[in-house]
Amino acid sequence: MKTTLIIGLAAGLLTLASCSSKNNEQAQNKEEVPTVKTMTVEKKTIERKLTYSATIMALEENHLAPATAGRVDKILVDVGDVVSRGQVVVMLDRTNYNQAKIQYEKLTLDFMRMDSLLKAGGVSKQQYEQLKMQLDVAKNNLDFLDENTTLRSPINGVVTGKYLNDGEMFAMSPAPGIGKPAIVSIMNLSSVKLLVAVPESYLPNLRKGMDCSVYAEIYPDKKFTGKIQKIYPIVDDKNGYRRNCCSKCSANITSWNVCKSRAIFW
Repeated sequence: MKTTLIIGLAAGLLTLASCSSKNNEQAQNKEEVPTVKTMTVEKKTIERKLTYSATIMALEENHLAPATAGRVDKILVDVGDVVSRGQVVVMLDRTNYNQAKIQYEKLTLDFMRMDSLLKAGGVSKQQYEQLKMQLDVAKNNLDFLDENTTLRSPINGVVTGKYLNDGEMFAMSPAPGIGKPAIVSIMNLSSVKLLVAVPESYLPNLRKGMDCSVYAEIYPDKKFTGKIQKIYPIVDDKNGYRRNCCSKCSANITSWNVCKSRAIFW
């Protein structure tokens, strides 16, 4: 009797323990069920930005120099002066020009006489044509000397460099800082362009006309805008980067050529 009672109690305890274990597992499984939220699938454009440092350059830049060496007679402008297109900025020695002008005027008178004689039958057609050729050569030489002894600004802008003084010789040697012969430098700073070096791997993502945002250190809270105007066809051998030109940025800051900036392509 006692044995039967003990066995019955043990079996009852085992049954209760088994039921309790199953209930705990079921409760745990219910707690671990994740909550899932569903959404409708739709197409969206993912915006990607590329940020790089850029070199700011003038939109237009000219370094004025004559085609031949000579003495500078007078420089009519100084650094910081505003000039307009066609304005005379440098006068060089005009001794050769004056001699060429006298020769041209003499040939002009001779040609007028020759023309009268040809009509009267006093000279041959060949003599007439030879003199006309000499007159044309003298005229071309006079125009060349006039252009290279009177330097005019080809753009509207500001004088940013002056490399000689009145009376000094222009020897066709490179001017300091620009690496090419020049007497004065003129830049149009009403708008600027940026030269940006971009890794070649990003080339397929760039297109002419893409928008870019520009931030300068001197104006950290101001945003300037521009567009990609030119993508260089070759890669820089030094760093494997391809140059891109973001131009026509809306700015009117004459000091930008000495500050750093960042260009962001969209």
